[in-house]
Amino acid sequence: MRTIHPKKNQTLFDLALQEYGDWSGCLWLLEDNRDVLRSVTDVLHPSLSLRIREVVMNGLIKNHLKGYDVATENTDNIQGIGVLRISINTVINA
Repeated sequence: MRTIHPKKNQTLFDLALQEYGDWSGCLWLLEDNRDVLRSVTDVLHPSLSLRIREVVMNGLIKNHLKGYDVATENTDNIQGIGVLRISINTVINA
């Protein structure tokens, strides 16, 4: 096994895709890092050291993502058509 540090704004799903090429790699990440991870929704910090298996589930996905910064938890500036915030005064007409 090797050790990596998550990038800023990476989720466990991002790491699973980046390292294993499949989202189900989250289960391996949780299993191999029980001392620092408790669930798939844990917030990852770049200071964490995570153990990664030397196995690839889907090489096509892993190779495709090599050129990208896989970090989807960017909550700094949420806006756009894909974002909906519902408050107490929100009225939704169907």
